[in-house]
This record gives sequence, C-alpha cells and structure tokens, in this order.
Amino acid sequence: MKWVLVTGLISFLLVSCQRENEFSREMASIDHLLTVLDITLNELTSVDTSDYRLKDEKITGNIRQITSGYVLSGDTMSGDVARLLAKYRNQRLPADAIFNFQNHIASEIVYTKKQLLDLKHDTQHNLLDAETVKESYNRELAATEKVISEATNWLELFNLKTISDPGTENEIDSLITALNDIS
Repeated sequence: MKWVLVTGLISFLLVSCQRENEFSREMASIDHLLTVLDITLNELTSVDTSDYRLKDEKITGNIRQITSGYVLSGDTMSGDVARLLAKYRNQRLPADAIFNFQNHIASEIVYTKKQLLDLKHDTQHNLLDAETVKESYNRELAATEKVISEATNWLELFNLKTISDPGTENEIDSLITALNDIS
C-alpha cells in the first residue's frame, strides 16, 4: 500500500514539474505582467488630482463669468472672444470625467490582476488542459496590454491637461478685468 502511495506521489510530482516546464514561459510572463500591473496601478493612484479640480473649477467659473458678462451687457461676443473661450475650455477636461476614468482604469487593473492570478493558480495546479491554458493566456495577455495602454494614455492626457497656456490665461484675465470695468 505504501508503495502505491509513494508511486502516486512521485507520478503527481513528475506531472506537476512537467506541467510547469511546459508553461514556464507563460508563468514567467504572468509574473512579469503582475509586476507591471502593480507599478501601473501605483502610478495611476498616486497622481495628485486635487490641484486639477481647483483649476477646473476656476476655468468653469471664468467661462461662466465671461459669458454672463456678455449676456448682461447685451453685447454680441466677437469671433476672437469665442475662439479664445473655446481654446481656454479645451485646455481642460471636466474634473469628474478625469476622476471617473481614473477609477475605471484602476478597477480594470485590479480585475486583470485577479484574472492573471487565477490563470497562474489553475495552470500550476493542473486544473486546465493545455489548449485552455494557451487560449486563456493569450486572452489575458491582450487584456493586460489593453489596460496598461489605457492607463498610460490616461497618465499622458492628465499630464498634458495639467499644463496651462500662460498666454491664454493672461488673455482670459484681461477679458474678465475689461468686463468688470464695463459693468
């Protein structure tokens, strides 16, 4: 009886080792992807967005003040002023959209990590056949690449939108001052 148990244990270990060797490239890749996802999530969640919200509120308030100044005075807004306002408005994305997308990407990263960990576990414990492992690995690799790309794009866009054009800021301030002097 002991011989049967020992033989069964040795067979199981050999199959497990063979299985790990069969998918060693995928397992190493999953470990690397998990590390990249951790780094990406950390970068994404460490972005200080409080200053962005304040600037967004300032821009919204300035635009409201300028448009209401024209409405109250009965003047028609010139094309130059309208273009200036459009340029000023396009410097920013609404803060809520920025935060909602940031949270969405963060949750996608967490979900993708879970999927990778599940695949790693199932593969290591021989719960999936070889074809399923390969299909699942390819699917999770694509999902990981997509979410990392989305996070990278968000970070680049956020950094781009945090840069103000001082010339436009000065023109807006001058316009507000002029409108205040008129009223």
